[in-house]
Amino acid sequence: MSETTRPPQEEQEQLSNGQLHERACVVCGTEQGPFVPAGHRYTPTSGAALGWAVVACAAHAPEVGR
Repeated sequence: MSETTRPPQEEQEQLSNGQLHERACVVCGTEQGPFVPAGHRYTPTSGAALGWAVVACAAHAPEVGR
């Protein structure tokens, strides 16, 4: 069985509960929508990294990958 690789360190940033649950912009943290899908971010666990779908506000949508 192969070992799971973790995402790069920059993807293991500290995110708020709202950011992890698609209720706040992943870039600035605003809770004022509308939001657009902004890819995934990863949080470390004792095993494999846990992936979360995240969103961005209209102002930061061009900055994030989809």
